[in-house]
Amino acid sequence: DLGKSSARFKDLYLSGGVHLGGTGAANKLDDYEEGTWTPALVNAGTTSYTVQIGTYTKVGNMVTAWFYIDVSSPNTSNALQLGGLPFTSAGSSHYGSVGGLHCNSWSTTNKPDNALVTPSSTQIDFAKSQGQTGIYTPTISDMGGGNLLGTVFYQVA
Repeated sequence: DLGKSSARFKDLYLSGGVHLGGTGAANKLDDYEEGTWTPALVNAGTTSYTVQIGTYTKVGNMVTAWFYIDVSSPNTSNALQLGGLPFTSAGSSHYGSVGGLHCNSWSTTNKPDNALVTPSSTQIDFAKSQGQTGIYTPTISDMGGGNLLGTVFYQVA
């Protein structure tokens, strides 16, 4: 045991990683990263942004990323897709998901209620459930002068 309640270590610097719960390769924590990214609508034409903020944390091959965009004068009816994720997602059928999705001040009621990270990409595709009959793909013009916020969880390649 290292340290005690009255005598704790302040910082610990390791060059080779840390093994948690065992000494096998699967127990080695050697990849942790935090940073920022710039979320941007895909095929948005000359749509202008009033806010474009993104942050992320990567631990091993899992990424948690947060985004916030606010647009003014969207001028295209292309599908609502957000690009610029900080890492390429895993391939095959490894879809990532978006939680805590929030939309405000949209010009239509076609706000997305779910989204997926496309495999082998740095892109999020948004959708709106249409009951049991299908899925609607919201467009950039549906946003009006609104915003889009959410948290993305995905596995990297």
